[in-house]
Amino acid sequence: MMRVSVRGLCEFTARRGSLDNRYTPAPSAEDGRVAHATVQQSRTGNYQAEYALQGEIEGVALRGRADGYRPKGNEDTPFLEEIKSHRGSLDRLNNDRRHLHWAQLKVYGALLCLRDGHSDVDLNLCYVDIDSDREQSLTQRYCAQELIAYAKQLCRAYLAWQSSEQQHRHARDAALLPLSFCYPDFRPGQRQLAEDAYKTVATGSVAMIEAPTGLGKTLGVLYPHLNAMPRYNIDRLYLLSNRNTGKTLWREALQQLEPTNIRVIQLDARHNACDNPALACHGESCPLALGFFDRLPAAREAAAKAQWLDTDGLANIAAAHGICRYYLGQEMARWCDIIIADVNHYFDQQALLFALKQQEEWRVAICIDEAHNLIERTRGMYSAAISEQPIVEYGKRAPSALKPALVGLKKAWRQIIKQQPSREVQFLSSPPASLVSAGLKFASQAADYMVDHPGDGELQELMFSYLGFARLSEQFEDHSLAIIRQDMPPGTRNARGELAIQNIDPNTHIRPRWLACHSALLFSATLQPFEYYRDLLGIEDVVLRAIDSPFRRDQLELRLVSDIDTRYKYRQQSVQSIAQRIAWQYSRTPGNYLVYTPSFAYQKLLQDALDSLPLSLPLVMQTPVMNEASRHEFIHGFRQHRGRIGLATLGGIFGEGIDLPGDELIGVTIISLGLPPFDDFHRRIEKYFSHRYGSANGYRYTYLFPAMRKIVQAAGRLLRSQSDQGLIELIDPRFEQDEIKSLLPPWWF
Repeated sequence: MMRVSVRGLCEFTARRGSLDNRYTPAPSAEDGRVAHATVQQSRTGNYQAEYALQGEIEGVALRGRADGYRPKGNEDTPFLEEIKSHRGSLDRLNNDRRHLHWAQLKVYGALLCLRDGHSDVDLNLCYVDIDSDREQSLTQRYCAQELIAYAKQLCRAYLAWQSSEQQHRHARDAALLPLSFCYPDFRPGQRQLAEDAYKTVATGSVAMIEAPTGLGKTLGVLYPHLNAMPRYNIDRLYLLSNRNTGKTLWREALQQLEPTNIRVIQLDARHNACDNPALACHGESCPLALGFFDRLPAAREAAAKAQWLDTDGLANIAAAHGICRYYLGQEMARWCDIIIADVNHYFDQQALLFALKQQEEWRVAICIDEAHNLIERTRGMYSAAISEQPIVEYGKRAPSALKPALVGLKKAWRQIIKQQPSREVQFLSSPPASLVSAGLKFASQAADYMVDHPGDGELQELMFSYLGFARLSEQFEDHSLAIIRQDMPPGTRNARGELAIQNIDPNTHIRPRWLACHSALLFSATLQPFEYYRDLLGIEDVVLRAIDSPFRRDQLELRLVSDIDTRYKYRQQSVQSIAQRIAWQYSRTPGNYLVYTPSFAYQKLLQDALDSLPLSLPLVMQTPVMNEASRHEFIHGFRQHRGRIGLATLGGIFGEGIDLPGDELIGVTIISLGLPPFDDFHRRIEKYFSHRYGSANGYRYTYLFPAMRKIVQAAGRLLRSQSDQGLIELIDPRFEQDEIKSLLPPWWF
């Protein structure tokens, strides 16, 4: 028998009308709970709050809780109530949303009449404004026959869809059970990886696996997960990536395995999936939002039949039905077996995939590629910044209704700036409460104004920045730093403030995400030391595995150059010697080389030194700002030509995620350890890590381990297949230290 909540039934079958994503000042979950309790406590007589109802209609088992019930209302008729909280004028709530609220209440009424044999029931839809506590109610009497007929209509629609979903699930599992690998055999080390991946799902574990480049990691992880899905009742497989290129690799691996009867969707960021970015996202502005929910059922059915919903697949179906492809993708994420997405779709504060997993109570398996990036990515998800300058600029043209809040916010900024002893970066014990409060007041007034005056994108962006900052302020602990700095904009006399909450340890924020999933596998070519990733990612019980490299020592020429000191105070002296080494190596063995420098400043010094040599060298440079086209041109040049030297930065866009096999790259030179600067910011991080993870790990977690990850990743660009050969040159005397050597791949030595 199908089982569903009343709310779930109505959200699937009773939505109608247009998308309307104009901002409305919605109450928080806590505000809603308080409003519900206030109304419920005001009711008299034999009123019962949170009244449970359940029953079967058309073969669908329904369950839920009406907000209020009275056995006998007016004229001895039973009374059911649904309470909805809101903020501001009720006129802002469109008729389509009200229709959904009535649908839910009418189904509760049908369940009550079926259970108790009532001929009619009074239904009361109560809206309460959380700011004024004002109630507005509409009570309507319905006969049981009408309510039951309505509920049957919804249940038949739901049953038809869910019956097809059950058939799909059976077909999916039947197809995955005998799925064979796409090659006659595994690569060396790939079988071990596949066995470990399968055990991760079988045991419901979280595992971190370091598997070197050239192993075929993506296929080695994906194949056993597909095999395990039917055997361990996995509802959804999340294939998450830290980089856009990773989503392509997941997609290509699935195409190689060719699983049948399985639905796959790739979720793209909204700014990449919006066809009308200049239009507001509601039916009065965008034709793709107009009537979205009316056309959604047909589009959803077509998408379910298509099964392969990559970027182009979603776009084609959305265009055929005249609806928004981004929101079609959000809907289809509920109905696909495999979801390819960025890691933020599961780990971010507002993550769609985490919310769906919780709502639907799915049994989810997660795979995360390039997992060494997850620390920095999640740090960014739980950091926020606000600035005074945009408020000053907007205040010059702000509507009069917002002037008082803007004046208060600017005053709060000025007070905070005056308290700072200098214009240098200052660290605060916590975000200033006065500024957070003024920001929330401004955001509240901005929200009220935008309901009646939509379309001000600048105001909306300011509002969300202050709301987001306030939300993180509520969670502020020692795992983050509060930083204020002053900036002098061109053409102004006064310095403007910038305030940031910078997360340094995402452990607390993302630990619940691991506990929620059935299994998770994190893999990368660089995941050691394991304890660094385990601690900062908040994984308490984790299986650790390092797969032996498929490469042989004779494929690699390793040089540790210890007679050139590249520490900061010796940079000027070292650059000429390094330029001569690069020129000598190139003249000895011409080909494609990548040279990684610790900064763009050092890269410029090296470029000038190379240009000054008698030998003319074909240099190509990474620049601080490169669009997609210029990045492609940089890499494409190595694939099309031989005999060029690329200068790039450690940890930059060309430090990982690029494949240059064979003679497309024959040598990599890495200059310096590339340690983060020993400034006040990093000293505070070191102090925190020393306190939380042990004094020995303060320096390692702050400086050494992040730097060595970048080095191993950059060097990993060299050997991409088992037939590749090449040179890795590490320039700095510290590479001879035992602790540093222990953090390099052992097969190098």
